[in-house]
Amino acid sequence: MNIAFRNTLTVPEYLAWAATQDGKVRTELIDGQIIPMSPERVLHVHLKGLLYLALVDARNRADIACHVLTDGATVPIDALTAFVPDALVTLAPLSDTGTTVERPLIVAEVVSPSSLQIDSNLKLAGYFKLASVMHYLLIDPDAMSLTQHRRQRSRRRHSNAGPARPRARPGHALSQAARYLISPMGGLELIKSPISELPQGVLTSRP
Repeated sequence: MNIAFRNTLTVPEYLAWAATQDGKVRTELIDGQIIPMSPERVLHVHLKGLLYLALVDARNRADIACHVLTDGATVPIDALTAFVPDALVTLAPLSDTGTTVERPLIVAEVVSPSSLQIDSNLKLAGYFKLASVMHYLLIDPDAMSLTQHRRQRSRRRHSNAGPARPRARPGHALSQAARYLISPMGGLELIKSPISELPQGVLTSRP
């Protein structure tokens, strides 16, 4: 697999390149540069599974006609950036042969030591560039915490569900939700709230 590009790639160029690869190494596009993702720990994979199941359960309980996807689908952010979240929820129609997802409502990442800064900062800003994104969930296996960033009117609300004290960020309206400790045997109950809290107009929409 060769990712040594000298020139900046656009998202369409990146997707065309990715279609020619064997898929053994997962990548994202950040500011026109292809970024390989580190191999995942078993705990990381396990939490992604719990995350997907919790979102599917929330979708079924709320009886909403939305799509829940695990990692693999690409979410274009702008002309030079495209992320691959660990899970997402969207009302947009899906193409069986497509590789991208438009208008996600909820995106989620399980962070690793190598991705913590990118997931907590660059992706936080990037995902909320999309007008459709209402929730960004971050699960940190090492800190045993779940952090929920929620768009509220013209602002995002940040709620930390783990043991760490939420840190204020300039321009963010912060509020703390019920504290929650993630365990591989736990139910990730807090993840169920984003779907049930979508505005009524969204809940009644259909893809």
